[in-house]
Amino acid sequence: MQTVPREIVLQTWNEISDLDKKAALQLTKELFQHQPAIGIYCAAQDENLTEKGTVSPMIDLTMLTWKSLTRVAGRKLPIAAPEAIEAAEDAVTRQLETLGEGSDMDMHDAALKLFESHNQREILRFGIEVLMSRYAETPELAPESLGLEMIWLNTVVECLDNLDFNAPPRPDLELDMSGWPDPEVAEDDDLLDPEFETPTPFVLPPKTGRNDPCPCGSGKKYKECCGSSG
Repeated sequence: MQTVPREIVLQTWNEISDLDKKAALQLTKELFQHQPAIGIYCAAQDENLTEKGTVSPMIDLTMLTWKSLTRVAGRKLPIAAPEAIEAAEDAVTRQLETLGEGSDMDMHDAALKLFESHNQREILRFGIEVLMSRYAETPELAPESLGLEMIWLNTVVECLDNLDFNAPPRPDLELDMSGWPDPEVAEDDDLLDPEFETPTPFVLPPKTGRNDPCPCGSGKKYKECCGSSG
């Protein structure tokens, strides 16, 4: 699938961030409707890896991946099969274990090295930034589950990125949503889920002109420095 540029990743994340609770719940329902196996996988991982009393970015990052890839594809994505998710998870786990063998490389460094050559490196890079941002001030307190979250993130991205648009439809994978009520949120803020948080939006920096000073601080014009490859 076409590589999602960082601009689309940030734009999509900001759109998710701007949703109120009812709209966020509705988007979650749409995720389960369009990608039921991915939604179930994500919910299971969220329950297994999230510590009590904390808020996980897993659902938000899953929706970011799904919406970003749908946007660049310009059409509805095929439904991911459970066996495809399992195969992607096994492959990602083996890759990370291989990268870390015989070295002092931790899971975070191994993940970054793996993501550098990934087709959807911008989604993965951004996802790692979000996962690591929770421990920016105290990185030494990052739990072991962080590595498992990175495996989960790469699994979702890998699976959705490699969907075959030419594969025959799989009605057996569709989830019956007829019994799912539309999300309703109480008017009283005191009744809202106290753990609900929307992700912090990222502000896109102003675009650098070709004749502007390069933002890297070299003193050269952008077109003669970091912009020369573009």
